[in-house]
Amino acid sequence: MNGIHKSEALKKYFNQVTSADNVFNRPGRFQLDDILDWYKDPTTDYAHSCMPELKGKRVLEIGCGIGVHLVYLARQGSEVTGIDIASERIRIAKNLMNDAGLASKVRLIVSDIFEAELPAGYFDYIYGHDILMYMDRDYRRLIAEMKRLLKPEGRIIFIEGLRAHPLASVYRRYCAPKTWLEFTDYFDYSDLEIFRNNFTDIRHREFYLTGFLAYFWKIYMPSKRIFRCTERVLFLFDTMLLEAFPFLRRFCWRIVFSGEKT
Repeated sequence: MNGIHKSEALKKYFNQVTSADNVFNRPGRFQLDDILDWYKDPTTDYAHSCMPELKGKRVLEIGCGIGVHLVYLARQGSEVTGIDIASERIRIAKNLMNDAGLASKVRLIVSDIFEAELPAGYFDYIYGHDILMYMDRDYRRLIAEMKRLLKPEGRIIFIEGLRAHPLASVYRRYCAPKTWLEFTDYFDYSDLEIFRNNFTDIRHREFYLTGFLAYFWKIYMPSKRIFRCTERVLFLFDTMLLEAFPFLRRFCWRIVFSGEKT
């Protein structure tokens, strides 16, 4: 699938699935913080720690989706820009910003990063959550654009799914929608080298080796209490396991990494 056709397929897919999102279309009163809490986990906590000074900073989120991460960034006092190719996602993001009282602090754009015409040397941080799997695998065009947009010593921060987790690989192959498989290419542990060659001070941490199993309680039988309890127990187990056997890090489900503009 070439870049143009892939972009159109992504727009169509995300506009369709977002309009049918069962979290934001639930009947009854919309509880903002309860929904935001569903999106908070150890990966987001670590990613936020890579942006220790947010007040007064300019942050760009690539593929901002429905805007849940933008809320945290804006609440910390940063100037936030969110871009996404799906207009339906941006529509919901605008509603979310209104509900959070942040509409004046967040700029939302329907575009991909290459067509958004954002100013050079403007951003302190560029943040992405599950976005690299939609990009060309050599990442050269994306890296060049991010380096153009970042200030000197600006940082990138990404949360991505790793391709080598055994159970996640089986799930993606046999349970994910066929259209999804056509335009996703998950991050490989070796891809870190590409970013090491283009950014300095690369930091990374891997998550959810056995913790992947906790998401059964989030996706198939939503129970916040059981999910959080299971997640905490498995997180502690994973921490001990990865410290004892570091080679297992490449088989985790998630990776968070950051790097500084050279």
